[in-house]
Amino acid sequence: MTPRHLTALNRTFLAVAGLASLGFAVLLASVHRAPAASWWPDQASRAFGSATEVLAELRAQEWWPACVVGAATVASSLLALWCLRQASRGTRAKLPLATRDAVTLRRALERAVTEEALTTSAVDGCRSRITRDGRDLRLRMTITLQRDASLDSALPALDLLLARLNETLTPQQVRADIHFVSARNRLRTRLR
Repeated sequence: MTPRHLTALNRTFLAVAGLASLGFAVLLASVHRAPAASWWPDQASRAFGSATEVLAELRAQEWWPACVVGAATVASSLLALWCLRQASRGTRAKLPLATRDAVTLRRALERAVTEEALTTSAVDGCRSRITRDGRDLRLRMTITLQRDASLDSALPALDLLLARLNETLTPQQVRADIHFVSARNRLRTRLR
């Protein structure tokens, strides 16, 4: 699942849980509430009068406490699992490296790629972003070339940078999406 799908699923789950809690609270409040005025019809006692009797009968059964405890345990376990999955999202920012048991933070790798690209003589500015695309990694770079620099002068150094990045992140494949911006006329050239 993509992060966008997970976000939609989380929001849907929270909305359904909130609406269910609100509905249950309204149900409980309307069962045990006196009418607002003497002329107000007492719909709650007519509509839910039998519901209170049914609840009383259920509570008298021997299996009722076990079912309530079991349902509460399952609901609490699911909520705890969901909360742990939400908290573990920060660990996905770590990327494994080619050497055994070595990891790096995604932002640190983005910063290193940006600084390495800026050492190239033809590059005036660079922005890098690394995202996950399934099992592979996707590198998006926006490179601003110097005024008098050509695209051909920047390509060999960037090709070497991408080769070293692929070698460093050997378990994963890195797909690069590079956008070149010329400082002279701000024309964008896109290279994949």
